[in-house]
Amino acid sequence: MITDPGALTALQSCHSDLHCARAAALSAAGHLGGARASRTLELAEILADCIAGCHRLCFVVEGDLRYEGQR
Repeated sequence: MITDPGALTALQSCHSDLHCARAAALSAAGHLGGARASRTLELAEILADCIAGCHRLCFVVEGDLRYEGQR
């Protein structure tokens, strides 16, 4: 399997964008009340899970690229 280095760059960009989206959701939650604030905080938690998943995927793809570079 050959991994394109552009894939890691794209995943790192995704990771950064997810962090920005979570920060924006948390900021919005501070300006909302009741159910809307709760739903926005739920969104922030979902984004946190996505951030963790993306981070793991970046780690795996980076490992693949290093392994393929040693061949």
